[in-house]
Amino acid sequence: MKKKVVLALLLFAFPLFAQDESTSSSFQNHGSVIGELGTDTRADSFFNPDNALYMPPLHSRLVRLNDDFSATLPYELGVNGKVALEWSGDADSRVTRGQIRELYLTRSLGDFTVTAGRRILKWTNGYAFAPAGVLDPPRNPADPQDRLGRLGGRDIAQVDWFRGDHTATLVYSFPFETRAGGGERVLAARYNVLWKGVDFSAIAAIPSESPERLAFSASYVIGEALELHGETSFQRGSDVILPRAALLDDPRQLLGNDYFTGSDDDDVRMRVLIGANYTFRGGTNLVVELYHTDEGLSAREWNNFLAQSRYADSLRDDPRHQAPIRDGYTLPELNLLQGLSYLRAQEIRRDYGFVRVARAWRDQTLSTTALALVNLHDGSFLVTPEASYTVRRQTSVYARATLFYGNERSQYGNVPTGQSFTVGVRRHF
Repeated sequence: MKKKVVLALLLFAFPLFAQDESTSSSFQNHGSVIGELGTDTRADSFFNPDNALYMPPLHSRLVRLNDDFSATLPYELGVNGKVALEWSGDADSRVTRGQIRELYLTRSLGDFTVTAGRRILKWTNGYAFAPAGVLDPPRNPADPQDRLGRLGGRDIAQVDWFRGDHTATLVYSFPFETRAGGGERVLAARYNVLWKGVDFSAIAAIPSESPERLAFSASYVIGEALELHGETSFQRGSDVILPRAALLDDPRQLLGNDYFTGSDDDDVRMRVLIGANYTFRGGTNLVVELYHTDEGLSAREWNNFLAQSRYADSLRDDPRHQAPIRDGYTLPELNLLQGLSYLRAQEIRRDYGFVRVARAWRDQTLSTTALALVNLHDGSFLVTPEASYTVRRQTSVYARATLFYGNERSQYGNVPTGQSFTVGVRRHF
């Protein structure tokens, strides 16, 4: 409760200071308030037949306050922060959540810059995917720009060295959280250089709990309209959680608490991204990316996963499995629900395509965007169109939809929500 009170005071106090003419020019502040109303349609799926097992809420509402600030303190210390307070709810629940997304100090010492605190790092060139983002916050390809500002940073100690076109960075990431599951420690290093127009980076990370990773990224700008980018990462072993059914030789069995499992091999796994960003003369911007990950399910593993779920579905009415096991659900029903929860992950297969088209109209008053995320194995996809209109200089209204398409054996054909619609208003101050 104290944390929420502190955040609320920060959110409302910083705008007041920013508007005070007597405030030092070293202080900068930018805030926004977002209000949204959403409605969803339920979809009958292979894992949720007739919506009998899981019924997501049909209507939702949200109010979110974001505030970004920076200031110069004595001894040439810089402080930067991003804080937020959010109220959300539906017919069954209401949630109030405070968040310190960033709060860190910086100090320049000649060719070196020292940083300490919570910071959002971006070490990747990818738009929708981030193979080289060893310390980046988890990204959602269906919302790559994090439109609500929910992504938070890591707690870090960082040293940067600058010399001409060369930059070297050393980061130690450690969770301030003391409870179990607060996070792992990571020692990471990055070397970046601009060489003959190519922005190149080499990255290495040594986590305390996950496999070590080595990554490379590069980007190149051609003229004033085209940018090409690519990156890859390598690791031995994996910490990805998979449905055990995908790894079974005979998936005709029910699973209990052992439904999910980790990988027990030390094979080298690779992630690869190639992409392009092109702006047409009329102002339309196009982003295209192709992504591959060895940590996704192969065709055989996906078929095993579906076969085990079909087997569980065939036993839902079996008299031998009518006793509730957990939360009123039988064992076959729990198997289906656990399979449905796995489908909420984005990168569960190995190959994806991403396309984004954006255009501004009427002197930037009206902006339209549409993105598509495609599972290249089964052809299923989601489409997210959005339109935003600036009512006044600092106020805009927008409408957004997310539509899923695919057959009963596909990833996006089995999500519990068929269509999602959102209208909102955003006010900057």
